Amino acid sequence: MLSLSTFSSILYFSNFVVTLLLLILSSSSCLSRFSVTLLSFVVSSVGTVVIVVSIGTVSL
Repeated sequence: MLSLSTFSSILYFSNFVVTLLLLILSSSSCLSRFSVTLLSFVVSSVGTVVIVVSIGTVSL
């Protein structure tokens, strides 16, 4: 079983990678800055929720 710190750092890393990909997409395509900001906000919110839920699940 994964330790809690390893698990959360993996989640943080994947969250970071997705945000980075969104930034690369936004610079190379004609997406508006607003939609990219909205997307990255949603992604980081979902990532935070996933981290909190998984920590709660592992703690139980």
